Amino acid sequence: MTEGPYKLPKGWRWVRLGEVATNERHSIDPRRFADEEFLLYSIPAYDEGMTPERVYGKEVGSSKLLVRAGQCLFSKLNPRIPRVWVVETSDSRRQIASTEFMVLTPSTEAIDLSYLATAMASKVFLDQVRTDVTGATGSRQRLK
Repeated sequence: MTEGPYKLPKGWRWVRLGEVATNERHSIDPRRFADEEFLLYSIPAYDEGMTPERVYGKEVGSSKLLVRAGQCLFSKLNPRIPRVWVVETSDSRRQIASTEFMVLTPSTEAIDLSYLATAMASKVFLDQVRTDVTGATGSRQRLK
C-alpha cells in the first residue's frame, strides 16, 4: 500500500500484514498428552485478565494451536472486540492457544512485537479487519 489513513513518519511505509508476519497453524491434540501440563491461551483467559490457564491435556476438549514466545495472537472471533495477545512466557511447559486465534510470527527481528500488537489493536487495523468477517449476528462473527 502506498496510501493510508494518515501520514507516516519519514522512512516508514504502509504494508500488508502478510509482509511483516506469517500466520502459523501448528496443531496439537492435548488429550493425547493427558498428564502433561500446558499453558492455554484462550478467549476466556484473555477476557479474565490476559493470563494463560494452566491445564492438563486431559482437561482440554479439542485440538489447539502450538504457540511460543515471540508470537502475537489475534482473535478471529468477534473482531469488533480487539483481542491481541503477545506470547511472552517461556518456560518448560508447552504453550497452546485456542483455534479462535490467528498465530502471527514476525517475519524479521526488525518487527517489534509490542508495536505489532499495538498496531493490530488500532482503530485503523480493526476497521479494515471488520470488512472481512462472516456471521449472521454481531455476537458470533469470525474473521475469514
